[in-house]
Amino acid sequence: MKKILKRIRKSIVQLIPHIKKIWKSFVKLIPLILTIIVFITLFWTLTCKLCYTEKFSELLTKNRSDILTVSGLISGLIIAYLTAKVLQIRQEKIARLPELTDLTQKLHKCRSIIDKLIHSRLWPDGVRHLIDKKYKGLTHFEYRELGFVDSNPTKRAKEFMNDENFSGLACLYLELKSFKFDQYPFDQTLYTEFDVPVYYSSSIVQEWIDYNCGNGLWYYFDYKYAVFKNSINLNDIYIGFKEEMKDNCLRIDQERYKDFEFGPELLAKLGTQLTEDILPKLVRIQRYMDVDLPRIIKYLFLIAGLLIVFGVSLPLINNIYTISPFLDILSISVIVSTSFYLLISFYGFMKREIKI
Repeated sequence: MKKILKRIRKSIVQLIPHIKKIWKSFVKLIPLILTIIVFITLFWTLTCKLCYTEKFSELLTKNRSDILTVSGLISGLIIAYLTAKVLQIRQEKIARLPELTDLTQKLHKCRSIIDKLIHSRLWPDGVRHLIDKKYKGLTHFEYRELGFVDSNPTKRAKEFMNDENFSGLACLYLELKSFKFDQYPFDQTLYTEFDVPVYYSSSIVQEWIDYNCGNGLWYYFDYKYAVFKNSINLNDIYIGFKEEMKDNCLRIDQERYKDFEFGPELLAKLGTQLTEDILPKLVRIQRYMDVDLPRIIKYLFLIAGLLIVFGVSLPLINNIYTISPFLDILSISVIVSTSFYLLISFYGFMKREIKI
């Protein structure tokens, strides 16, 4: 009996979050449900009055001008507000565009340095062959899935980790390759000293952050440098590559790198800046730039649309062509219901919208 009661209690505890979620969803629907009830009640009572009250159609005709005036005034105010708000959002995005451009160019320079490291003589024998030939197509993202809880790593990633030639530097090489876009035969962002007006998608930047791409520079050139020092061939890197990488570091941050020569400390600091400064800042501003219109704008646009269609267009057409008094009833019912919905839902909507 005790076991049964424990199971029942456990089931109830598990159901509570779902019940709360359903209840919250229901509470959000209450204004809409009440509005539908108001619309049906109003439409039904006005229809009954039209059928059983003399000269009620004349009364509806007289009220068309009032409906037109009120609906036109409210929808006009809403449209004016929407226009001003959209222009404000546009100006705010334009004001932040230089920041987005600056961070993007810094990331271009970081990727240019990474590209030169990939193609340099930095790597011990066998690393390139292991990644580029034996496990061609394997990505850093696949490999990192092995360390995540409840992940589903690929068979190829498992084979790579268990390979006899597996090493930490092979992991670093694979990680740095995640910054290259192999689908482009020529990536101009990697080979020019000038700013390139090419921007990254928020999804790839977020993926680099989620999989901690770039942190390997700090890990292998600072934290574990003593372990891998004899395997890393920094001295074999072409002198021209070293100069270009140092120059790109200075373009990224003059103050940060001016006192460093090319070496492990420079690369470690670059990895730290990339993972802790450039990528997080870039994804934040990209999300701001990519964000859709605020829900309050869509909400008011829907209200304005209903007012224009049923409060302006429909009465105006019925006034010109004298189609049917039922159109007047429909117009009144929709306008009153919309006003009622605006009245009871606007505060709650604003309260939810202001949450960050």
